[in-house]
Amino acid sequence: MSKLSLDAAPFPAIVAALELSCKRDKQARRNTPYRSYEELHQMEAAIHSALSTTRSRMNALLLVNRIPPELLLYIFELACDSCYDGYVSFRHRRKTCRRPLPLSLTYVCRRWRDIALSAPTLWTRIDVQNDHLLGLFLARSDTAALSLHIGDENPDVLLGAHVERLKRLDITTSASSSAPTTFDLARLHFNSPALECLTILPHHGFSTDNNTFLSQTQVLNLKALALDQLGEWIPGNIYPCLTHLCLSCIVSPAGPSGGVVRLITLLINTPALRYLEVMGLNGGKYAPAPMTSKARASLPFLRALTCSKNYASDAFCLLSALEFPPSVVIRLYDLWSLTADSISWPSALLPDGMLQSFTHLDIRAVGRELELTMDGRTAGFWLQVRAEGYQEEWLDWLMQLGTILPVPAVRSLRVTTNHRGVVPALLCQLHASLVKLTVIVIVGEERSSISDSDKGVLPGAYAALASEELSACPQLETLKLETACSDPTSVLRTSALAAMASARMEKGRPLKTLVIATGPLCTHFVDGFSRELVQVLPYITGAVEVRTGAACESFGLSDTFDVPEADQWWDSESSEDIRPRLWKGMGPHLAGL
Repeated sequence: MSKLSLDAAPFPAIVAALELSCKRDKQARRNTPYRSYEELHQMEAAIHSALSTTRSRMNALLLVNRIPPELLLYIFELACDSCYDGYVSFRHRRKTCRRPLPLSLTYVCRRWRDIALSAPTLWTRIDVQNDHLLGLFLARSDTAALSLHIGDENPDVLLGAHVERLKRLDITTSASSSAPTTFDLARLHFNSPALECLTILPHHGFSTDNNTFLSQTQVLNLKALALDQLGEWIPGNIYPCLTHLCLSCIVSPAGPSGGVVRLITLLINTPALRYLEVMGLNGGKYAPAPMTSKARASLPFLRALTCSKNYASDAFCLLSALEFPPSVVIRLYDLWSLTADSISWPSALLPDGMLQSFTHLDIRAVGRELELTMDGRTAGFWLQVRAEGYQEEWLDWLMQLGTILPVPAVRSLRVTTNHRGVVPALLCQLHASLVKLTVIVIVGEERSSISDSDKGVLPGAYAALASEELSACPQLETLKLETACSDPTSVLRTSALAAMASARMEKGRPLKTLVIATGPLCTHFVDGFSRELVQVLPYITGAVEVRTGAACESFGLSDTFDVPEADQWWDSESSEDIRPRLWKGMGPHLAGL
């Protein structure tokens, strides 16, 4: 081909001409030496260049490479967010992968590399591994705000001139047994006006010297703060912009409830706080003493409060010392108490506006454990406490529930118990507004009283529902009874149920709906049990339903307790870790007991 025809020829024709040229060159040089190495190397480079161009054109035809660059960059950012395994929580200490994801993206293809290198925000999360990667990330992040995770290094020395653009700092000290030192607050004396999130996880806690401030430099812009192993130290800074606060292991040398008093002094300096989490308050299980200080912290913007792994009285003291709006989600779980009687209950645990918003009440009172959940449309309260000493039941405490936690608007009540007096005690306080009642019978404990018709959870509930003194829950429309027993007739006491329904109809308060939920093993009893229910049908104005295998299904907290904004800076525990330990569909057994 001539030069003119070669320029105008299509690409396939040029490839065919190249193959023909190679054959002619081989024949022409059959009896002559090969070309020089340099000339052959130049020919090879030209061919590789053509192959690279061909592969680029092939890749351009793939669907993934038809994605617009701005959309592909957005996907990269989402992937980096989900795969980042830095120290994002003071509960879990996770290491990052050996090769960070942004670095891996640059090795896929030229197009991905160009897009990744053009986005400084992809290179702002730095987990110090070696000086080369640190310099690489600092250079590629340009002037974007940085998120840094370090160990025993000083951030100002490590970042040098880049420390002023530090937005987030996570510090986790090593667990060196040879030099068990506390965290040195002098490491934070650097100028970083852009710092918004600070997480400190000192393996050996903080020092208890005269330095009461977390940092002597400006921290006015700090929005999120997490401190672990506080011990006897509490920062004395003022945080006007702080919205997220997580604290762990607060111990006071002043005695019981002293940790609460010291915590309140910090919360007074956080007027914009929205999400508060406290773990291990006061550090002791058996210190039932009321808080003597009358100091209170006003948190007008509080949205969620979580308190766990504390002595129950300390958690209640903290709650009673806070002033917050009625639309708050409160979770008090994994609490301890010596006995139910040893808990010091404040006179006003929750504001009246919050209590009046609750429409559902869920109670599990079994053995040493008490689980209480109240929720409405905008607020929720979850309490989980365990009596460490011998405690057979929580009946005495539940009889005072209307005084401790008055909930006049509750329309739905669900009770899980093995004690006859629990349901009557609750109905005595809630009967005026109750529309739906669910009673879950724990079969393993109920069998001991089956032979006695005057005992058992359900006979006690039937008697309360037909009681003249209690006005017999005048608004009650739906009654749901659940049991995992293989023979529901021995637990549900059909004749007593019919007598109660008949008494309610005579008084002009008939039940509209009756639901019986049985365990998965009682299929062969359904026909006989359904025949027994015939004596109940005349006294139910609506439907009577029997659900086999539907009893004791796993259920947890309602959507009211989901506060995604609380996880903006740190990963929270999963729903499998934080939820009421109720029935799990495993027959007569209770999870957690």
